Order: sequence, then structure tokens, then C-alpha cells
Amino acid sequence: MCRFAPELAQALKDVPRKNLTFLLTAFGAPFSFNGFGNWFRTRCNEAGLRQCSAHGLRKLAATRMANAGCTDRELMAVFGWRGMSEVSRYVRAADQARLAEQAFAKGRNSEQKLSSKATMLDKTARK
Repeated sequence: MCRFAPELAQALKDVPRKNLTFLLTAFGAPFSFNGFGNWFRTRCNEAGLRQCSAHGLRKLAATRMANAGCTDRELMAVFGWRGMSEVSRYVRAADQARLAEQAFAKGRNSEQKLSSKATMLDKTARK
């Protein structure tokens, strides 16, 4: 079963269902992989968004989902990846940031326990 974001599901509800392809070329045929990228690039340029691309938006979505804690399997399902090599690109950075945040939190918690008195870390103060 294919799942969509609720907003996309709502938008697709009223689209005529002549075939399985929603985005078609000017000739009514499905886009090729490169053809869609080129078409999207042109639309981005027309909108003044020269820094954007179809691949860039896909990468942003994968990064955000990884940062939000999506599992490897969830990312594979959403982006159609079959192997771990693609997933690891996005999860590695998210895991590193999450683990660093957890480490700092542990450090803050242990500091609070160790330095309950104002003078404990102050080597110049009288005890």
C-alpha cells in the first residue's frame, strides 16, 4: 500500500485517473528521470529559485526526516531506496547530531550533581 502525506492525498483526490503517472510531459508521456530534473530546473529558474533542484528538495526531505528520528526502514520506504548506502548518507549526520546532543545533556546532568555547592569547582575559594 502506498502512503502519501495528507496534503498530497487531498490534492491528488481530484486528479483524473487515466493512468498511474501524474506528471506528464507536454506530449502526454511520463517524464524520464533526467527529463523531470530538467523540467523542474526550468520551473525553479522561472520562479527565481536558482539554488533549488528536484534532487535538492529530495535531499532536504530525507535530511529532515532523518533528523526527526525516522528509522532506516522508514526512510527506505518513503524514498524507494533498496540498500543501506543511500540511507546511511542521511542517517549518519542525524545520528551524530542526536548523539552529541545526548552526550551534552548527560554532561549537564552530571555537572549539576557534582557542583551542587558554588565553591566545589572554585579552587580559589575557601571551603
